[in-house]
Amino acid sequence: METPAGFQHLATGHLREGYGLCDVTAGIEYFDYGDGGVIAGNFWLAPIVLSTSPLVIGRKTNDGIWQLRQTFTTNAADSSIKVRMDVINQTAIRRDAILVRYADVNVNLNVLTDLFQATLLSAATSDLFGTPRSPGMQLRDAGHGTPTPHVQTVQPGPSPCNTFVHVKEPFFVGPGSLMLVYGEPTSSAGVMSIPANGSKTATALYRPF
Repeated sequence: METPAGFQHLATGHLREGYGLCDVTAGIEYFDYGDGGVIAGNFWLAPIVLSTSPLVIGRKTNDGIWQLRQTFTTNAADSSIKVRMDVINQTAIRRDAILVRYADVNVNLNVLTDLFQATLLSAATSDLFGTPRSPGMQLRDAGHGTPTPHVQTVQPGPSPCNTFVHVKEPFFVGPGSLMLVYGEPTSSAGVMSIPANGSKTATALYRPF
């Protein structure tokens, strides 16, 4: 996550970015946040590259219930990264789910001076007091979904079934992380309801601002 060239916004040696899924119907969760943590017991199997142009990566859960297909596209004009996430229910019953996209963003790698803010449309961070060498980073929906943006006061990723634990809004200064939550029960849209052998799509966008 580098913009402009040479300025990495994920902490060097700690590339914390990824996704989590809460199976509300079964009361179990799966997540892989890179260096931000993975889960044992119920987990994602090894990723499979399904396409290279665009890059499409598929993963299934170890219990065979879920599949996640991620399609990554970049836009050189605005330096954005779009991640389409197709959540596939591989069972013969309807299931409710919560999907999380998360990133531990450190603008200019100045962790202590990052300003984190959540609005109705996005979660974002910028370097408030440090030397302004690069833009901040924003995470927002790029499809027709209605996720809830949140900022966390911790750098590791959230529990997909309990996303509120470290949320502090609308803003704070210091180490933190960004997330979009699709299907949060308290949102106007409610949880994601995915039909038997069906799928739902959510598209997240990282962009400098």
